[in-house]
Amino acid sequence: MEKIELIATEIYFTFHSIIYRVKFKNEINASGIVFCINDIKDKDLILKQTMIDKNNMEVVFTPCRVMPHFYQSIIDGTIRNIDEHATERKDIYSIGDVVGYILI
Repeated sequence: MEKIELIATEIYFTFHSIIYRVKFKNEINASGIVFCINDIKDKDLILKQTMIDKNNMEVVFTPCRVMPHFYQSIIDGTIRNIDEHATERKDIYSIGDVVGYILI
């Protein structure tokens, strides 16, 4: 089996979820169930199992401690005392990060 990394290209938020649009690290056409990468233990995220294929290139997480709009306001810079919450930014993935993988 080969592990294919999923790279975040875009992030958006719903009331309950943080959704990452992703691309494969390599130019391939594959499908599979998304698995967490090892650094998930350092994040405030729970993976919602999803299937990646050519019609759905999104990985979905739910934060553990706060609502998704908290992280959205940090990314948008609209939260008060942004310096105070800057360290919380590391609790989610950023664009360009590996957010999961599939096995093929």
